[in-house]
Amino acid sequence: MKNKTQKLLSIGSDSKTIKGNKYHYSTAILYLASAKQSGFNVCPSASNQCIEDCLFWSGRGRMKNTQNARIKKTQHYFLDRKKFMHQLKHEIELFIKRSIKNNVNPCVRLNGTSDISFEIFKYKNGLNIFDNFPDLQFYDYTSEYKRMSKYMNNKLPKNYHLTFSSKEDNQKHVSSVLKNGFNVSVVFEKNLPLFYKGCSVINGDESDLRFLDDRLYDNHRKNIVDLKTLMNNRINSIRGCIVKPDNRLPKIIGLKYKKSKGNNITIGKNSFIIKQGK
Repeated sequence: MKNKTQKLLSIGSDSKTIKGNKYHYSTAILYLASAKQSGFNVCPSASNQCIEDCLFWSGRGRMKNTQNARIKKTQHYFLDRKKFMHQLKHEIELFIKRSIKNNVNPCVRLNGTSDISFEIFKYKNGLNIFDNFPDLQFYDYTSEYKRMSKYMNNKLPKNYHLTFSSKEDNQKHVSSVLKNGFNVSVVFEKNLPLFYKGCSVINGDESDLRFLDDRLYDNHRKNIVDLKTLMNNRINSIRGCIVKPDNRLPKIIGLKYKKSKGNNITIGKNSFIIKQGK
């Protein structure tokens, strides 16, 4: 009996990506075994704390069969990359057809629990996976500053959106990304602050559709994207990628602001109530 081919993409299988349904988007996401869990490194910039706090261990990732499936897919990618990439392309084609049939917008996130430069692989037509689907929106998070630099300098495909991930050993790069006007994702320990590092904070748990942030939040300036801690209460102190909220007023917000009476802050025509952290 012929072995059944393992599917690469997950669609509507996690609580985060399905939140995009309210915006009429469907996300197909590729989950691999993070860092060196498979014997191959898919996260070249991962720190020790980043590995420990990774989403690989949260949600369905806690289950052994899920972990084994992700390890198998990762080994497939490294041991037979050509076959893997052709299967990936085929699954994306099917996903697009399914999305059209369901009258939703398709989008794809290839690095669900990895940080791989998929743009490097070229098909026979000379195009990478992104250029083979020019009308399809791809997006990812990355802690690889070299990749983020390419994105900031328009050296990655136009249909590929990147958000930079903050961790304990890349704060210099975080500042650089923010200075250049691009978003950074941060995991806060408890409450969602209004500001962090002088930038406004948006709730990244509302959806995973980072490429829509400018439109959804009606601005065209840098933001800190809050990602909730999904570590099953393992976090008891400030460690690694998880930081304390910071409600300090923004030094450079991109819009004029003024302090009113009490804790009211007026930014443009919008007034916010600020609760200062202890």
